[in-house]
Amino acid sequence: MPSLPTPPGARPLRRSLCVAAAQAAVAALPAAPAPADAQVVAQGRFGPTAQYTGTGTATVRRSGSARTISTSRNFTARGAIRLRFYLATSPSARQRIDLGPMAKRGAQTLRIPRGVNLKRYRYAIAWCVTVNAPVTQAILR
Repeated sequence: MPSLPTPPGARPLRRSLCVAAAQAAVAALPAAPAPADAQVVAQGRFGPTAQYTGTGTATVRRSGSARTISTSRNFTARGAIRLRFYLATSPSARQRIDLGPMAKRGAQTLRIPRGVNLKRYRYAIAWCVTVNAPVTQAILR
């Protein structure tokens, strides 16, 4: 398929923007329901950070050996452009595990990799990669 000419003064669309848009679309898909045998392991309420705010809850569930973390239907991250979901050892997220892209609002579920110690990684953080800052975070208890 031939490419369209770029108007004078405009920059061509970069592939990375297309990939980011596709990842955001996947993250915005509705969360799968928790399996019937899933047990709640930890939960926390999202709250404000120094510059941004968010609402909702984060819930960690275990089903067999698999663990997931879900946001509630009323989850919102205000002021964010492009979000990643981190589990971190502190609010600064210097030591973190990137669970993947996430939507700015609504219920969504991400897998937690095997071997992650939730007693150590107890901060669930919606991180804006555009400005490299936390938007909202929850302490998992």
